[in-house]
Amino acid sequence: MLTALLPVEAAPASPGSTARPVHWASLLQALLSFLAALGLWGAALVVGVVAIRQVQESPSNATAALPSTLMAAGLFLCGLLLLPSGGYALARLLGKFLPPLAQAIPFLRPTLLIWALPPVIIAGHWLSAMTAVTWLLLPFLHVLAIGLPVLWLTHLATRRLPFGSPQRLWGVFGSGLILGPLIILITEAILLVGIVFLAAVWLASQPELSAQILHLAQTLRSDPPTSEALLELLEPLLTRPEVIVGIFAFGALLVPLLEELLKPIGVWLLARSRLTPVAGFTAGVLSGAGYALFESLALTSNAMDWTPLVLVRAGTAVIHIATTGLTGWALVSAWRQGSYFQLAGAYLLATAIHALWNGLTLAAVIAEITAQAPVTAVHRTAFDLSAATPAGLLTLTGGAFVMLILANRRLRQPSPALAAGEVIKNT
Repeated sequence: MLTALLPVEAAPASPGSTARPVHWASLLQALLSFLAALGLWGAALVVGVVAIRQVQESPSNATAALPSTLMAAGLFLCGLLLLPSGGYALARLLGKFLPPLAQAIPFLRPTLLIWALPPVIIAGHWLSAMTAVTWLLLPFLHVLAIGLPVLWLTHLATRRLPFGSPQRLWGVFGSGLILGPLIILITEAILLVGIVFLAAVWLASQPELSAQILHLAQTLRSDPPTSEALLELLEPLLTRPEVIVGIFAFGALLVPLLEELLKPIGVWLLARSRLTPVAGFTAGVLSGAGYALFESLALTSNAMDWTPLVLVRAGTAVIHIATTGLTGWALVSAWRQGSYFQLAGAYLLATAIHALWNGLTLAAVIAEITAQAPVTAVHRTAFDLSAATPAGLLTLTGGAFVMLILANRRLRQPSPALAAGEVIKNT
């Protein structure tokens, strides 16, 4: 679904020939988009069937099926959003013209749709308390509560900026929606395996801690606990300073470094195209929007504290879209103008914003779990950070939002490059 992003042009037909040359990149884009959509819908169907069986087996505890139905709704939406990528690629193969969705479906105006968000949140909050039907009805509101902020923020960041062809637009978005999270997940899993191996070597010299972990593993194997019981089991481990430091090192340092490198996957795929820095910014925003949507749908499927969770995910969407747009702009500036110091600065800034967000969130979680633990320097630091978490997250969200607005206004101004005709080269 993504190979058509590369600058592969169809060869001109020979004189007198009516046959159209096959644009192989578009063919691959169409096939992979439709196959990925079918795969996601198949997974949604399986998860939905599991939810129905949960309700049938325990009608008095229907809310136990809610995480499954939320996940099914998220998978279905992701599959649906891959269809334009495949549709525009197929239209190119057939020599047909498809208008942009904004023209084909006039009511899809983000500036109007965003006004539906408050009623959606209010209705979802009310519905989450109705245990009998929550599992069935909340998923519809859930995908709206997650998707509307992403749509609106993407519109604000990219309005009046060049996109290129609709095929490219949806291909870049699809890369951020599916390919980026997939590559990041695999890379983080490999990294985590390496960390676990190093931790195992270190644990060999810590018999007491090794015994605690062995006991925890045996407990989880024999009787899978609820979320609350799991936190109680993990508390002895999370009270150890070295474990807390390790969690922060991974979640607030390694993960941001890795994700800010790979999130602008749509920009990396366009590395050989004649992009301008403005086009790099829009491609970064689209990649970040896709990634933010997928991550939010995946991380909110546990259904705990639905209302505050979806509100926080809106803030996370601002962070992902802003930092990926910044990195996309810097990447193309480096490729076209040799601004590699600028690229390093933008990458470090994006990583710092992401690291602060993750660090504040982790501090709040650890402080809550280890509230009764003996106070050490590490715990005191976590407690101090957790006290600043609400204000810190609001500040980061507001700063990232302002950065998006200012970047859009700055990049809308005419530049010599655009005046010279250096615009996005349509696929």
